Amino acid sequence: MSLFRKTKPVAANTIETNQQIAALVVVQNQIFARLLDGLEAGVSTADVAALADELALEHAVHSSLPLMNGFPAGISISVNQEITNGVPRSDKLLKDGDVVKLAFGLHHLQRAFSMQNWTVQIGAGTAIAGDLLGPARAILQESISMCRPGTLVSEIGKHLQQTCSKTGLFISELFAGHFIGEQVHMLPQVLPRSGMFEPEHILSAGCMLHLVVLAHPAKPSVKQLKDQWTVTDRNCYPSACYSHMVLITDDVPKVLTATYPLKKGSPISSR
Repeated sequence: MSLFRKTKPVAANTIETNQQIAALVVVQNQIFARLLDGLEAGVSTADVAALADELALEHAVHSSLPLMNGFPAGISISVNQEITNGVPRSDKLLKDGDVVKLAFGLHHLQRAFSMQNWTVQIGAGTAIAGDLLGPARAILQESISMCRPGTLVSEIGKHLQQTCSKTGLFISELFAGHFIGEQVHMLPQVLPRSGMFEPEHILSAGCMLHLVVLAHPAKPSVKQLKDQWTVTDRNCYPSACYSHMVLITDDVPKVLTATYPLKKGSPISSR
């Protein structure tokens, strides 16, 4: 660590905020499982968004995505070369072989937030997807063990980058994990952007981490579509995004979000 950088603990959420987040995630897990189950060939991405709205109403909860700078839907659904912020469309039909990235989160009175990303493949697989989804999810799972009090946030970011590199994958600092609590996106990011000068942050018990792995099979060339939201890869490679809500405790990290299959039709595994 540079002599010019000082260590600073990540501020813990209040006990009440973490309790509200935990309650949100219980409902989020139920809705997320239903949304993933609804991903089938012939279904439009707008149909999936409509299901999310219906389930949110049924559970008397509210999506957090529209609070993120006015995102126009309750879910983000990005297909194949779309990297993130995929806006649901009635004319975009899912088909066999598609790699689908789903993002969904909830909020409680805009004072507590939850979020999760997951990627599945529909129907028949391809070699590039088979080499991408499993390793990306494994990198996320393996990195959870580092989420303990006293760990430098930058070390987690460095570990993610090194592990992805060893696997032959690429991750982008533009879309990285972050802390979450009374706001949907709280600093510091797990992967600080190049050239940013900031203190070294240390994990502390009581903070909540939205740990994210967004992996690409090759270095992406990023482009934003005309809808001003959807971010895509000009090289047309698919990507995979997985995330968990991780509560930092005095002991082992506590994963609140559920773990789902990588292909449609597999049984949901335990956390």
